[in-house]
Amino acid sequence: MSAIILRKGANLGVKALYYVVTILAISIVLFFLGSPATANEFSFNFANAEFRNSGQFYLVFAIIFPAFTGMTAGVGLSGDLKNPAKSIPIGTIAATVLGMIIYFFISYKLASSATPEELTNNQFVMSKIALFGWIVVPLGLAASTISSALGSVMVAPRTLQALANDKSFPVKLINRWLSQSRKKDEEPVNASLITCTIALVFVALGNVDVVAQIISMFFMITYGSLCLISFLNHFGSSPSYRPSFKSKWFISLNWFCNFGLGNV
Repeated sequence: MSAIILRKGANLGVKALYYVVTILAISIVLFFLGSPATANEFSFNFANAEFRNSGQFYLVFAIIFPAFTGMTAGVGLSGDLKNPAKSIPIGTIAATVLGMIIYFFISYKLASSATPEELTNNQFVMSKIALFGWIVVPLGLAASTISSALGSVMVAPRTLQALANDKSFPVKLINRWLSQSRKKDEEPVNASLITCTIALVFVALGNVDVVAQIISMFFMITYGSLCLISFLNHFGSSPSYRPSFKSKWFISLNWFCNFGLGNV
């Protein structure tokens, strides 16, 4: 996938996302239209809900947290946007709100269509609920995986290249090499080689849950650092810090503390 993006450019990845998102949307709709395979459908209400194995909360959180980070994927493509100052806040907020709504109703649909035992023991219980689940759910899972992979393949090299352009690395040769891009389309070839190598190392672990936990740590450190930087610039009244998307300093401090506690 990385080789294809490097050869054809990021525009191909963006175009592919339209088809991937369409497949994913159809899969979600068919899931909501489906019903349990068994006739004994039971009712679910929040009053009767209870937490089980609450000690495993942080383990589950570490595994699923990467699923929520795609909401900010557009930030990494800011260099390819016509008006980043306008598009990024609108896109991020819209993706966050829509994602929260979809996640909520998927959780409710699962809770009302399957027993806790089925949810625990059957990882493909969605295929029993969705219409044409035997084909729709695998296609939806594939589309979800491809969309995440495309986002990472396009965003990670550009982020690494931006760090090199800002001379963030202590060695000048590294900054110069990583900041280089292909002249005809500005694709960050060298940065892509490094990010792909790092990704292959983690893929070689062979355990998705372990990889998800490692990725969660990186994401939480990144988001926590952003919140800390925002707080310090707010609190220090830096004249160069003029974000178009306004926020309060205590919000950044609060989330920095939350991410810090989450990493403990």
